[in-house]
Amino acid sequence: MDLALTEDDVAQLKALPAPAIQNARDWISVYTPFIAPSKRPLLWEPTTAIPKYVRHPDTNEQVFPLSWGMDNEILFSTVYHSTLPVEEQITGPQGPRLLPSGLDLASVLGSQLAETILTRSGEFQKYPPLKVQIAHLKKRVDNSLQEYPDNIYQQWLTGLAVQWSSSINAPGNVIDKKIWSAKRLQTGLASWATLRHATLLVNERMVAECGEGGFEFIVLRPPRGYVEPDPKTFEAIAKMFDATIKLVKTHGKHWKGNSPDDALALQEGIIRRLGESRDRVLAFRTMAQKEIDGQPLTNQEYEDIRYVARSAEHNFLIFKSLAQKDFALSTPDPIPKVADVAASDGATGGSIEFLLAGVGSPMEWDQIVPFFGRKQIVKGVTYSYHEMISSAVLADSEWRSRLKTIPRPEWIKEFISADALSCPAKAP
Repeated sequence: MDLALTEDDVAQLKALPAPAIQNARDWISVYTPFIAPSKRPLLWEPTTAIPKYVRHPDTNEQVFPLSWGMDNEILFSTVYHSTLPVEEQITGPQGPRLLPSGLDLASVLGSQLAETILTRSGEFQKYPPLKVQIAHLKKRVDNSLQEYPDNIYQQWLTGLAVQWSSSINAPGNVIDKKIWSAKRLQTGLASWATLRHATLLVNERMVAECGEGGFEFIVLRPPRGYVEPDPKTFEAIAKMFDATIKLVKTHGKHWKGNSPDDALALQEGIIRRLGESRDRVLAFRTMAQKEIDGQPLTNQEYEDIRYVARSAEHNFLIFKSLAQKDFALSTPDPIPKVADVAASDGATGGSIEFLLAGVGSPMEWDQIVPFFGRKQIVKGVTYSYHEMISSAVLADSEWRSRLKTIPRPEWIKEFISADALSCPAKAP
């Protein structure tokens, strides 16, 4: 939430005793590795470096550095603002563009499919400046993707850019490539919606389960599995774990426990778990490259694929427990969640509307893959993504209760079977 400060407020806050200011800085430093840099200077640090991708920095000082990531800049730049230069105003014959789309983000970060969908939907024709603006954004963002290697938020967006990159070639024929691209677009947008949900309170808004609590019952058999043939995305995910490990090594020294030994044991335990997760991701990167090169996987690699959900779930529960009192294990929240990522300001006379980006219930992903000179069908789980325009923001519980009535994006519907799956899963 943005806090408007008067001149008196600023003067009083700057006049605080040095220890109080240092305490504020220490408190803020806990958050900064996990959120994107701000486009405005911090009250006690007027020389704050503004990210290069920000075209119009804000000079108003703030007490807490509200996150303004590359995604914020994209959402801001693809809608109408009367205060911007005329060439940057996103408008058209039918009036101004008041709300962006997740497709804008995906397009700027490298998804050719997202840009194709925007073209086919007539969005560029309705708002001619939009295509030019997206081209400018691509250049600014490309120059900034590696600007913050230790920032978890920016690394997450970099990982999405890797997944959406046109250099990642989908396996199979033309039909396979089409569905694969749509699946990647949906997965990436749902991942982004999850990121926004996790950072909702500190993100500056421009003016295996079945959609319910608990884990899904999974029938385990010894089939030969398959890894997503995308080694570059696995590598990007591994870098996020490396950045987190570096963060824990730096800040974990100051954690409090019943004794110094307890704090050290907690730090070392988290680093060990993060390292295990990173190493598992890198192992999948190796498998993905083997699949692309047509090399067979080993029996141990097939076993690792078979049990990936079990190990990932175990580490996830451990990481989740760190936010609980006394580090107690807790029941994870259901996958579906929603974040309000943009809003129209009602300046043109209409009511305020919000763009909601959300994660839906997980979907089954069926794929035909090579199998020792033959073919086999493998099953997996993939994210689902929804976005809608609403007159009010929704809580996660409201989102889940209305999820069945929220339509899926048009570009994914042709790949979804009309047959409903049993939940929990049943043996055939």
